[in-house]
Amino acid sequence: MMPTSADNLQLRPCRNRKTGVFQHPFCELRVATTGDMQLLRPEKIMPKYHLNICCGDNVIVDLEGSELENLEKAQSEAVADARDMMSRAILDGRDLSSNHWIEIMDEHGQLVATVHFADTIET
Repeated sequence: MMPTSADNLQLRPCRNRKTGVFQHPFCELRVATTGDMQLLRPEKIMPKYHLNICCGDNVIVDLEGSELENLEKAQSEAVADARDMMSRAILDGRDLSSNHWIEIMDEHGQLVATVHFADTIET
C-alpha cells in the first residue's frame, strides 16, 4: 500500500473531539465515520520576519514581526519601509540614506538579509 500524504501527517486532536477535526500546522482534517479524511482548510503557515531598523549602534527591534510569504517579500517590505522613512525624514530636512539600514531576521532570530537605505534609491 502506497502511503498518502495524510499518513505522513502528525495529527493532534483539537479541543472538541466530537467534531472529528484534527489540527496540523498546514491544514485541518476531518475524519468521517468511514475513516476517510477530508481536507477542510488548507493553510500554508507563513514564516515570520522581523525588520529591525538600525543606525550605528542603535537598533529599533521589531518585536512583533510580520508574517510574509518568503524572504523576497520581506526584502520588498524592508525597501518600502526604508523609502517611507527617508521621504518623511527629507520633509524634516534630514538625510537617512547614508547611515541607516534594516536587518531582516527570521523567526529564529537569525540575520537573513540587510537592506541599506542608500541601496533603495534608484538613480
